[in-house]
Amino acid sequence: LALGVGDGDCVVVYDASAPGLMSAARVWWMLRAFGHHNVAVLDGGLRKWKAEGRALTDAPAPARTPRPLSSRLDRRLVRSLEEMRALVAAGNGQIADARGAGRFEGREPEPRPGLRGGHMPGARNVPFATLLRPDGTLKPAAELRAVFQSAGIDVDRLPLDLNRIRRELKEAPPDSESRDGLKLRYFLQIFDSEATEIRWRV
Repeated sequence: LALGVGDGDCVVVYDASAPGLMSAARVWWMLRAFGHHNVAVLDGGLRKWKAEGRALTDAPAPARTPRPLSSRLDRRLVRSLEEMRALVAAGNGQIADARGAGRFEGREPEPRPGLRGGHMPGARNVPFATLLRPDGTLKPAAELRAVFQSAGIDVDRLPLDLNRIRRELKEAPPDSESRDGLKLRYFLQIFDSEATEIRWRV
């Protein structure tokens, strides 16, 4: 990879968005979708980093030698257009729309021209901003669960890989900041009490 990221590297991504989390989550998902699971998002992003008075620099990033990065699409994390059409037609799946309510309901225009307003039939609105605290960090697991449940998403139907959670937490550095950073990786997975207990016990 041109950025020097290779197999086995731990990647931490962040962005400077006002909410504290936006583009970084897309990078997190993309890396995971192609098999690089050792990736986390900086909770609160650059906004919180600056608010805490942490170090900043305007120096160019040092050049890194390109390294091999194995990739294989994890199809469990994606759905094709045909699969989404079938899901909508069947009406028995769960579709979450992370846009704001105005765009979800078609009351506000889409930011890109030529796109129709509204949402997929049967989709539930879970604006991504409702997952965050005022400082841009993610809400605790119990509050995240409540947000999804209030939107009509049955979180008990979400897939939960407890073995992966347990393994990656055991491999994490022992300092608390690194472990706290891992919680962002699981915010769509850690909703039941067992997983939450494992996160803090390991």
